[in-house]
Amino acid sequence: MINNEFPYNIRAIYEKRNLWNTSNMIGLALLASLFMQIVVMLIMYIGLAIIENSVVPENWNEYYFMHTFGTSIEWQLIIQFFVSIITLTVPLLLVPWGTGTSTSEIVKLKKVSPLLFILLVFMVIGLSAIGNGASIGLDFLWNSIFGRNMQTAVFEMPNNIFMKIFYVLAVSIVPALVEEFALRGIVLGSLRRYGNMFAVVMSAFLFGLMHGNIPQFVFAFILGIGLGLCVIISDSIWPAIAAHFLNNFMSIVLDDIIGPNLTNNEYIMMFIIYMAAVLIIGTISFIIIMKKYRRPIHEKPDTVLSIGQRTGKFITSPCMIVLILTYIAQFVLLEIGELSY
Repeated sequence: MINNEFPYNIRAIYEKRNLWNTSNMIGLALLASLFMQIVVMLIMYIGLAIIENSVVPENWNEYYFMHTFGTSIEWQLIIQFFVSIITLTVPLLLVPWGTGTSTSEIVKLKKVSPLLFILLVFMVIGLSAIGNGASIGLDFLWNSIFGRNMQTAVFEMPNNIFMKIFYVLAVSIVPALVEEFALRGIVLGSLRRYGNMFAVVMSAFLFGLMHGNIPQFVFAFILGIGLGLCVIISDSIWPAIAAHFLNNFMSIVLDDIIGPNLTNNEYIMMFIIYMAAVLIIGTISFIIIMKKYRRPIHEKPDTVLSIGQRTGKFITSPCMIVLILTYIAQFVLLEIGELSY
């Protein structure tokens, strides 16, 4: 009996240690990402302040431009663009380095058949309807209890045509690329050895936290489940990138392009019709995927650890604890009014 249990115990200890280390590196990378966001934003704002104080405007138009540019939508977009690219790529490279793997090994970039690609994208967009419904329902419940809506980030499309294009780039294309590289590439890829669905759920949990407020946590967690399924079913992050882009792009179309031209009732009706349509299409796509491509979902993980042991080790590494507590503190501070967007 002792001889039979000995290999199991050794492997369990080995897997717990490796998962703890992986969790610690992921937590450290995401904490570094948060820190870099603050530093990069400070540098850009300080740089703008120096320019404003050192450059003497020659006329009133130049003075007005310099005075208003620092708080303009355009400047916010430029900051978001560069901050997203830098902070969600460079720090995450710590994970493969610290876990003895390589980026090419864990970030899957395989070609996907057109049919499967389309089905996966539609499945995720269908899940976005569920995520939206859950987020709206939670906000409605919060309003009925506390008499106010929950805090959430709001983006505004600029008026300038060039900045409109840049807005689409900064809000839909760049997040799809860098967030999928970070979450479904590095994070999910590093965790797949402990089970496909474990990797999907944990990466979705962190994806939700990264959105910084409770309504978007709920939405992003549900969407993250779908994006993670895209990767484990296709063994590629490309369908997840496409689905992420389409989700963000359709938000721009509905909220910033079509929405302003509609009355409130017309917008609600359009939103309901759109959500119902994508939910139906997504459900059909999910059924087809479950019939033809479900093997990776039900694949038994090659680990001796239970799901409880894996989850416990993942969320209790020092850096992961600090990361989770940091985001919880942000959620609380937003809702009590100490922080705002």
